[in-house]
Amino acid sequence: MNHSYPWAIVAGIGLLLIFIAFFKRRNAHKFMEGNVDVPELYLEKTVENKVRSIQHAMRQIVVGTNGDLQDTRREARMKGIGEDLSKLKEGFRKKEFSLSVYNKKLDELIKKLNH
Repeated sequence: MNHSYPWAIVAGIGLLLIFIAFFKRRNAHKFMEGNVDVPELYLEKTVENKVRSIQHAMRQIVVGTNGDLQDTRREARMKGIGEDLSKLKEGFRKKEFSLSVYNKKLDELIKKLNH
């Protein structure tokens, strides 16, 4: 009997560790399943930042004009980009397209803004 007692303790500790590891993994999976929307939240924040950046850039360009021909063309281009931005915002608000599509269309507007 003396020899089986230490083995029983080791076996009991081993079973306890296996039990703890199983439930720890299960809880980790539950936690990860509960955080499915996190990437979507990051994308929302990215989209908000892009909209603000476009609006800020448009304000800076319009304020900096001095009335020459190139500035007039730039203002016309900015007006077109502003209209496109308004349409995009309205379309997204009406759920005509997904957040990822909205993000891609904002990227296109930013490219237009930079050219």
